[in-house]
Amino acid sequence: MSTPCTFTLHTSPHTEEEWVLKKFPGFGVVMIEAMACGAPVLAVRRGSVAEVVDEGITGFTASTPAELAPLVAQTCALDRRKVREHAAARFSHTKMVDDYLAHYRELIAPSQ
Repeated sequence: MSTPCTFTLHTSPHTEEEWVLKKFPGFGVVMIEAMACGAPVLAVRRGSVAEVVDEGITGFTASTPAELAPLVAQTCALDRRKVREHAAARFSHTKMVDDYLAHYRELIAPSQ
């Protein structure tokens, strides 16, 4: 039994560049929230997209919006459980806190 895959199309009176700059935050919180719910991501490679989406695991990316259409079927075929598990492993609050603490420890280590 396959899980239905739905997409929402957002339209804007702005040019594509204006729309991207006005509608998306600098970091991929929206993408992480989607993946945490098991929803795979299909996105244009801008901002943090390449850092957040793991190609073929949590979604797919393309250089332009026109290149996204051929990726819809592949995106829908991704295992939603694996998308969620992978997102939890990379972006859970405990993982993020542990990573920040490790980074802070590295920064202060030379001064000790």
